[in-house]
Amino acid sequence: MESLNTAQRERKKGRVRAKMELVNEKTLVIRELPFGVTTESLIQSIQDAVNKKTHSNLPPSTISPPIKLKSS
Repeated sequence: MESLNTAQRERKKGRVRAKMELVNEKTLVIRELPFGVTTESLIQSIQDAVNKKTHSNLPPSTISPPIKLKSS
């Protein structure tokens, strides 16, 4: 928090990121989202990132990463 306060005093933008954990190469657990980020926008962002990493000759239906969101 001290660095965020310092950034605000210096009139710089502080960026709050989601808290996440990489369980294995196929599982990413997102623990907390920053204020103003919705689960819908997060899912869309993940889908966009996956689509950018795919080969252009594959049909989109062959790529369906499982995304499970649970509220605690």
